[in-house]
Amino acid sequence: MQGFFCKGRCERDWCKANDDVCDCHAVLKSRGYQVPLDAPSAFARAGAAGWAASLGWEAASIPGWTPLRGEQLEVRPSSLAGAGRGLFARGALPGGAVLPYAGTLLTFAEVGERVRTPRMSYTWCPRSSAKAVKNMTQAELERGPAARDMAFCVDASGPGPDSPARFINGANALDQCGSVNVDICELGGVMYFRTRGEVAPGRELIADYGPSYWKGFRGC
Repeated sequence: MQGFFCKGRCERDWCKANDDVCDCHAVLKSRGYQVPLDAPSAFARAGAAGWAASLGWEAASIPGWTPLRGEQLEVRPSSLAGAGRGLFARGALPGGAVLPYAGTLLTFAEVGERVRTPRMSYTWCPRSSAKAVKNMTQAELERGPAARDMAFCVDASGPGPDSPARFINGANALDQCGSVNVDICELGGVMYFRTRGEVAPGRELIADYGPSYWKGFRGC
């Protein structure tokens, strides 16, 4: 029953269905879909810095998945006040267009080094690691038994042409929530941004970062 339940959910919407109940990466792979590598497999193949290029996400074939190509996107000053640079659509983008959040994979100790620093602003952790980090003290993160273990958190703060997703800004006030046009998804321990519907040419890609990112704003 569990497998049947998750099969239906993951095939309808892998982004919303992937949670503590359903592992949509495993479900879709078992159903014969061509899925990208998960984070551990990509790390084993190419290491902490080169893992994203080995995901094979552009060749994936699952329901609601259209890879975004670099030439479809443009980085320029954001339409959100004070947000710096943003990521814009050069031409019309379809709904279900996906882009991975690339950067350097981190150990728990490396996550600990970034906690409470500006570098944490560009660091994302998969659900399981985020829970582990939340339950560790600073000393446990940096020197505990799991410190050298790979957390598969991603630091996208460094420069790199392969990391355009780091320029996707988040709404930080209620009056910006109407501009949100991409979802933040997880598949195989990797974060993907996915367009909610068609995005018009020239529009900025804007996400909802959720209830814990901004100080004083609980998200959309």
